[in-house]
Amino acid sequence: LNNFPDKSEKFINKNFIFRDGVIKSYSYYAARYFNRSSNPKVIIGKDRWLFYRPEALQKNMPDPVDSGENVIDDFCGNIPFDAKQLEQIKNYLVPIARLLDSRKIPFIIMIAPNKVSVYDEFLPGYYKIQGTGRKRIDQLIDLCGRIKGIHIIDLRKKMMEQKSLNRLYFKSDTHWNWTGAYVAYSELIDHLLRYNNLKKMVPSDFKYERRFDN
Repeated sequence: LNNFPDKSEKFINKNFIFRDGVIKSYSYYAARYFNRSSNPKVIIGKDRWLFYRPEALQKNMPDPVDSGENVIDDFCGNIPFDAKQLEQIKNYLVPIARLLDSRKIPFIIMIAPNKVSVYDEFLPGYYKIQGTGRKRIDQLIDLCGRIKGIHIIDLRKKMMEQKSLNRLYFKSDTHWNWTGAYVAYSELIDHLLRYNNLKKMVPSDFKYERRFDN
C-alpha cells in the first residue's frame, strides 16, 4: 500500500497518451495568455523576465527562513536575520578575520547580488517590499563593517550603474551573463590591486564560448 502512489504515478506517466504534448501545450498557453508559469519555482515577470521562486516559498518546506533559498521573501524584507543568527555569523567570521590580520593577509568578502535585487522593476506588481525592507545582505554588510580586518565589496551599486548600459543578467535565467560577470570581476580586481601588483584584463582579453550540454 505504501508503494501504491509511486507505482500509480509511474504507470500514468508511462501510459498516458500524448502526455508530453499536453504538458507542453499547457505550459505554453499558461505563460502566453495568463502570464503564469507551469513550474511553481518560476515567476513570470514583466516583459517576460523570469525569476526564481525557490522551494522555500512552498508550504511543504519545513523551515523557509533558514533554507537559504527564500530569495523573494528576502528581497521583500520579510525574513531579516534575527539577533541570534547575526551573532552566529559574527562568531564564525571574527576568528578568521583575526587570523588573517595577524598574518597581514587581507580578508575580502564579495557578495554577488541575485537577479531580483538588480532587476526588481520587472517583478510582478504584487511583490512589494514590506515592513522595514531590511534585507539580509544589508545586515551582513553592516555586521562586517564592525569587524576589524574585513573588507566587503557590495556589487549592487556598480550593477545598478551599469545595467542602463548593458544587460547584466540573463532574462530567462537566474545567473548574470558575461557582461555582469565582467563587472563583478572588475570590481574585485580593482580592490585586489590595493594589495597586489596584478594585471587587470579587459573584455577583449576574454574568449566567450556558448556551450550546451545534454
